[in-house]
Amino acid sequence: VDEVVFNEQNIKANRCVKILEMSEDGSRVRLWLSTAYDVKRSDVWFPNSLMDDVIEHVGYVLPVCDCSGRIPEYVQELMIPSWEAYAKWQAKALQYLLDDKHVDVLFSHLHNIDLCGHQIWHLAKHRDEWNNDEKFYQDIFEQLYIQTDAYFGEFVHYLDENATLILVSDH
Repeated sequence: VDEVVFNEQNIKANRCVKILEMSEDGSRVRLWLSTAYDVKRSDVWFPNSLMDDVIEHVGYVLPVCDCSGRIPEYVQELMIPSWEAYAKWQAKALQYLLDDKHVDVLFSHLHNIDLCGHQIWHLAKHRDEWNNDEKFYQDIFEQLYIQTDAYFGEFVHYLDENATLILVSDH
């Protein structure tokens, strides 16, 4: 949790930080700072009343890395791990709603494949002008599908409780 300035006001925000490089003596550090999410912004929740309850029981929504796919280090070290952490947070939040709030119908959208696809899909085929490694990006897509499979796996046990799990694509 951090404090950021937005429209000349200090706002409490959640963000992720990762050390990408650090010299042995600590004199040089290269950090990644994610987008800062306003922790009081209830308009992105529906119903809005869920926000405080979910945050209290599961924690703040985790930011993801939406960076250029043209930098393999960012894709592997930031994009993939941030989506993995987010998927775990989202599964935990939805399980809280199912188990503790006893919701009857739940709609979930995990945006990792779609959003990352917009950043890297064009790089999964070699292009001389970009000197990209298509195998690297194909492997990244495999990691994204493995992430998504693990996310769905978090809900399979509900099938034993007469639940129905319906998987659809947004495309």
